[in-house]
Amino acid sequence: STGRRSRLSDSVKPRRAGSRRRHLSASSSPPTPTPPQHIMRIAVVGAGGVGGFFGGMLARTGAQVTFIARAGAHHSAIVKDGLRIVSAEHGDFTQSVRVVEDASSVGAVDAVLVCVKEYSLAAVAPTLTPLLHGEADGEPTAVVPLLNGMGAPEVLEAALGARARVLGGLCKVFAWIERPGVIAHKGPSDTAVLFGERSGGEPPRVRALAELFASAGVVCKVPAREEGGITSAMWRKFIGIAAFSAVGAATRATLGA
Repeated sequence: STGRRSRLSDSVKPRRAGSRRRHLSASSSPPTPTPPQHIMRIAVVGAGGVGGFFGGMLARTGAQVTFIARAGAHHSAIVKDGLRIVSAEHGDFTQSVRVVEDASSVGAVDAVLVCVKEYSLAAVAPTLTPLLHGEADGEPTAVVPLLNGMGAPEVLEAALGARARVLGGLCKVFAWIERPGVIAHKGPSDTAVLFGERSGGEPPRVRALAELFASAGVVCKVPAREEGGITSAMWRKFIGIAAFSAVGAATRATLGA
């Protein structure tokens, strides 16, 4: 109904104790996130700035998060010491998480966050089929690409077929691997995740994932059909990146230089 669609269009605000933002030092204990109503199984493909930050935040809620990442120093450090997030907004904390190289060792999950670079997507997408629920298992696994650009949903749909519910998605975040096992998050203040059905539908798993992000302290929005939905939001980000990146390429300068 129109009323239900309107409710979903609102940002799902992060749940925090108190009205003031808390800035935590390395010696402080971060605020305990509000636990989700039920435990979701999440696979995060890629453990760099985007995947590492959002996956670490979700894992802190008690969700069952598994990272799928290539072997290397970062992978080894997470296995040995856990994933550390250093954030001016969310504090400095270390989360014990599972990290594997092969999706086949994970099993079916409720949602997949795809956080690799777009040039790696065509090779990665077919390897994700072991993460999908079977046709008899009810609602399909939600697959959320958090890549820049417009083509990721089509690539994922072609590789995964009808067993996956491929959403449109994007994120706003400034985070990177500071050193192996450590993700630095410096904002921006509007750090957020947006995703949704490109057709404008409202499946329960989309809402559950949005609520999980909110319980982790991350602003999450499911854009309403009246706003152009997730596809319009993806285009707006893509246009902004295209203009900004063109200047960076022409000047051979990085962000903040």
